[in-house]
Amino acid sequence: MTIQTITERELKLRLPDEQAYFVLRQAWGDPDRVVRQVNTYFNTARRDMNDRMVRIRDQAGVLELTVKDRVVMDADAGTLISRERTQSITPAEWRRVHRSECAVTELDVPLAAQLYAEVGAHLYPVGSMVNTREVYPLSG
Repeated sequence: MTIQTITERELKLRLPDEQAYFVLRQAWGDPDRVVRQVNTYFNTARRDMNDRMVRIRDQAGVLELTVKDRVVMDADAGTLISRERTQSITPAEWRRVHRSECAVTELDVPLAAQLYAEVGAHLYPVGSMVNTREVYPLSG
């Protein structure tokens, strides 16, 4: 279970209404794929961690601990660039965190240890979100 580090570039669009979504989707055609994700987010007990985002994502049973930081946002271009570090975790590790048996920073995985060293505090769940993501290829 190694840590993967990438520079993530996302296009963020703010649409004025639901109709704009359907117009855009018609112009782009069918997505390459549609995925359902369950994301659980973490913060310190004081909820004072504003310089990074930490989550565990469950996508079709594949579990990943993710840390995003060094975020650069260009609101005019609608882009978000961040460093993203990810590491797979096992269902057993996820159950320990989900059942509040340990903090995510207490997992025996290198990314959790790095995170604890950087933040200096343990991280606990603060909320979850289920989303459906349509994935389209972009060029350029």
